Amino acid sequence: MSSIKHGARRERHWRVKELAEEWNMSKQSIIALFRDEPGVVRLPGTGKRTTLFIPDSVADLVYDRISKKRAPAPTDPSSEGTITGVHHTFKL
Repeated sequence: MSSIKHGARRERHWRVKELAEEWNMSKQSIIALFRDEPGVVRLPGTGKRTTLFIPDSVADLVYDRISKKRAPAPTDPSSEGTITGVHHTFKL
């Protein structure tokens, strides 16, 4: 039994280049994000090449997941004048 939902063939499927342009990312980054993602359609090509078709629903899930990782910390009134970086917090 397939893990792809019934009707998934009717939803939009993004090519790597299209999604890279839409998200303003490199094709390599899109490939890395979706290479092993469940629901992505993989068509074997010649040699080691594989074409990925990324369903819109899968793209939405991954976008939500990476957005949560990048989301800024909630605003705390006591932290006014503070810049929060990836690894460090700096006082102004």
